[in-house]
Amino acid sequence: MRIARIARLLAHVVRGLFTMVVWFPRWSVARREAATRRWAKDLLAILAVRVHYQDLPDTLPRPCFLVMNHVSWLDIFLVDAFHSA
Repeated sequence: MRIARIARLLAHVVRGLFTMVVWFPRWSVARREAATRRWAKDLLAILAVRVHYQDLPDTLPRPCFLVMNHVSWLDIFLVDAFHSA
């Protein structure tokens, strides 16, 4: 089971790098943001991270300065999964 999860994680990272290098330059900003959110959500699923939230706004106000109580490297992917840039 652990080997399968590591293989999925490695494939996910490689696919993400390929997408970023090959496809991102051709995509619109909106499509890049959607792809980033999807990639981050998939990463959290592969790592079996369950997210519980409440009062999450649909969009962040612009301009926005987001301050978090930094817990780990997962914070970056949690923000990416639920908010566009």
